[in-house]
Amino acid sequence: MKSKSYKRTIDDGVNVNINTVTVEQKTIGRGHKYIVTGTGSDIDGLQLPSVTTITGATDGSSTNPISRWSVKNALEYIKQNTYPVAEDDFPIDMEEIIDRAKKEPDRILKQSGDRGTRIHNAVEAYLDSQDNWRAYLGQADNKEKLKTCFEKIESWISEIGFEVKALEIPVFHDALCYGGSIDMVISDNNRRIYVCDFKTGSNIYFKDGLQISAYIGCLASMISNNIDIWNGYGSDMSYRKEDLQLGGAVIHIKEESESVTINHLPDALIGGTSFMYARGLYDNQREHKFNSHTL
Repeated sequence: MKSKSYKRTIDDGVNVNINTVTVEQKTIGRGHKYIVTGTGSDIDGLQLPSVTTITGATDGSSTNPISRWSVKNALEYIKQNTYPVAEDDFPIDMEEIIDRAKKEPDRILKQSGDRGTRIHNAVEAYLDSQDNWRAYLGQADNKEKLKTCFEKIESWISEIGFEVKALEIPVFHDALCYGGSIDMVISDNNRRIYVCDFKTGSNIYFKDGLQISAYIGCLASMISNNIDIWNGYGSDMSYRKEDLQLGGAVIHIKEESESVTINHLPDALIGGTSFMYARGLYDNQREHKFNSHTL
């Protein structure tokens, strides 16, 4: 269970009050729900669906390939575990083989998911304090290669003049009624805030761009409601709300090649004068467009 409390300023023109808004991530089944309290609105106490649940249900760019991959791995398991037998050997129990074959893709996916979780935890620990990050990794993980990847991410953040402001934080959108957890928020302490999501799988999908867009929407919603999205946000940022720029990127960590690819949302480039309008962003996402560069 993950929970975070945020400071919210309420200015009615006469009095200025501070209250606390809490966002709690709750595991339900194989997914997450988000419970928000303290907004004083209709969403208080409701179980909001997660960004990943929504994007997973609405986009087939990853689910269709995974379906084909599942069949392939199930058939491969049968192939590797059936063989001709002599008359005096025990007969092959095909029902048992097929039952195990059905479970094989889930076993591999869990193994991959466990690896992704380990790397997520390690990179966040590294960027937070550089202490004890290796403790999150297992024997199968190449710690030196991953350290090279983490160093590249840290250098990129520094080179563009940004700082890490928050790691692994639950957020929400009050009007559209959904929640999510952002891997990393970085900012230039002026008017630009960048949302980053770490990926460790083989591919980057359309839904990953949608996921970043949804997280940006959460931050826009929270800022509009005078919620400080990190500790010290109010004193850090010097901007007018209408000048605030929000953008994001999928950061693809590739352990074997010791490389990191920054997949920016189209035209949401660090240093740009403006970010893309929602319609153009949507059209580019449908065409799987990122502005990518490899570190």
